[in-house]
Amino acid sequence: MATLAQIKALMQYADPIASKLADWNWKPLHDVANKIGATNIPDYIQKGYGEFMKEQAAKAANGSLTPRDFLKAYTTTQSSIGRGGLPYTTATKTGLKLPNTGGEVRPEGAYAEWLKSKAGQDYLDDAQNGIVNQNSLNDIRTKFAPFGKQNQLTQQMEYGVQNAPRFSQGMNAAVTGTPDEYRDWAEGIKGIAGAKSGFIGSMLGRGDLPTFDARQIGLHTETPSVGMNSIMQRGGGEGARQAVDRLAARQQAMDLQGLDPSMDPFYQHLTHHAIWDKVGDTQTTHQDIIDAMRNYAGGGTVEKLAKTAFKSGGLAHLR
Repeated sequence: MATLAQIKALMQYADPIASKLADWNWKPLHDVANKIGATNIPDYIQKGYGEFMKEQAAKAANGSLTPRDFLKAYTTTQSSIGRGGLPYTTATKTGLKLPNTGGEVRPEGAYAEWLKSKAGQDYLDDAQNGIVNQNSLNDIRTKFAPFGKQNQLTQQMEYGVQNAPRFSQGMNAAVTGTPDEYRDWAEGIKGIAGAKSGFIGSMLGRGDLPTFDARQIGLHTETPSVGMNSIMQRGGGEGARQAVDRLAARQQAMDLQGLDPSMDPFYQHLTHHAIWDKVGDTQTTHQDIIDAMRNYAGGGTVEKLAKTAFKSGGLAHLR
């Protein structure tokens, strides 16, 4: 329960000035906090996704994130954009093999599960040699159809293979660098705008940027008088960065409690996760994404892959 001092601080809170957002009304933070009703970051988030992020951050710090890590994080991010959750029967009607948890199937969770299939493994294995496996793309194009934009997804998967060498080379430095260094790297990847840089970052161990997604937009803002996308694209994407920074400032002011001190670097993403679940009345562990990032690497763990030389002509020089 919030203290009187916290309530007073929220009532007095004023958003920092943001030149690209001047004509976009944001709801008073006190009203947002009341609607959320969240005062802490739950254990299931900290012990699940939080511990995973710590592992990824340690890998980035010692330079051991791999091209395969990049490809899994990038394509999983792309699978989530512009799509919503589906009932299990709808999500699986074209052949996706998914566990039935009794709840809604998230597109990124479904895609992460696909990565452990033979087609998914073939896609990743061939990608290590710079090869786009068209049979795998055909498989996901069919099976992902219920979520929509399946042709767009396969184009992005192809782009990921073709550009993994370029983006993997600077990935560890970017993930452990300054916010601007990380954003410059992430936003240079096709399809990763400022609002989503925090999502792919969370899979690679960076947690200081929240994701400004549809649920957060609806929670914090009024409908703008001009197109939201045009606001986000102002200044060559500076509008999106300012929106994420404003959301981050608001989440910092909310001061959710109970976070293990070792997870302080991930406060923004874990707070986003806690609020996202609280608003949707769900408990999303993202175990499917965690499993995909920790494993699905040539039949072994990512750590094992890092010790395995890629085939001639592949990406060995980028390990």
